[in-house]
Amino acid sequence: MRSAEARFLPWLSSVGVEAVDVVALRGDVSTRRYFRVSSSSSRAFKSAIVAVYPEAEAHEVARFEVTTKLFEEAGLRVPRILACSSKQGLMLLEDFGDSTLFDLKNRAWPQLAGYFEQAVAIQTRLSAEPSGGFARANPPLDAKRLRLELTEAQSLFLDSPELVRSAADRGLLDQTLDDLCAGLAAEPLVPSHRDFMARNLMLPATETGLGVIDHQDACLAPRFYDLASLFNDSIFPAHRDEEQILNEVFRDRSSEAAYRRCAVQRALKATATFVKFAMLGSDGHLPLVLPTLARAAHHLERVREGRRLPRSFYDRWRDANSIALAVSQLLERDARLDSSAGHSRPQRR
Repeated sequence: MRSAEARFLPWLSSVGVEAVDVVALRGDVSTRRYFRVSSSSSRAFKSAIVAVYPEAEAHEVARFEVTTKLFEEAGLRVPRILACSSKQGLMLLEDFGDSTLFDLKNRAWPQLAGYFEQAVAIQTRLSAEPSGGFARANPPLDAKRLRLELTEAQSLFLDSPELVRSAADRGLLDQTLDDLCAGLAAEPLVPSHRDFMARNLMLPATETGLGVIDHQDACLAPRFYDLASLFNDSIFPAHRDEEQILNEVFRDRSSEAAYRRCAVQRALKATATFVKFAMLGSDGHLPLVLPTLARAAHHLERVREGRRLPRSFYDRWRDANSIALAVSQLLERDARLDSSAGHSRPQRR
């Protein structure tokens, strides 16, 4: 298979860009690879980002083009597509720099609040857009898909013996999550980013405000799904700070319950995703497992579906030792399976 550089350098030349410097950018476990290129031949930019899709996924470039147009029509700041080839699986994108909102995770809330308020304004604007384009871009994140994601999260991690101690508890969790997603089925679906969290919000390089990246999965989703992602994935504001901002969004108590259901679903899905990343060789998100699962517990306790779960269940979701044991035993089992199958483990970072 050709190297990524061998694929995109001739293409850049064909669109009038001679790269004088190429730097590979570190990602998570995406199948896409990203490179920052500098060019002396382009008047449009000093540096830009090349996105390289696997050849088998080249068609996904067209989906990114569609969602880019939808976000631009909404007046939101996303990287401009400077050139692209859906046939070759290559894109040249505006360079937003390297700094995301997640990079400010250790700042005090007064230094973060303004960014979160900006993000809420972005989501509010997005959710008010006409739904047609988003309905055509990707399948809706409806109750069936939300439950399927939780089923996968249970199978991967949440049903670990260290977290669910009995068949009875497992049955209670199943019924609770069934009912939670049934409650979300009544929610209106609105245009949504689908992964609207701190690592996908770029700090402003200019006065234009937060930039939004990684939007190719934009779809129709429950009205509070993006906000639930924002406050319960990667950066975790104190609940009083979360509520202070969101109280201006909620119209009634049913809005708050709908938000909490979305937060539970998103946090449980994210928890399993972080563990899955580690299984694939990238363990940088493992420190997020405990606070994310604790976030799910906080919101699930406050909706009617969560009242059937015993207190011990929530205690384990908040217990660092239980979670660490669950993660380590899962990774050990996974390593043994790979070893017995003769697979080499990717180096974790």
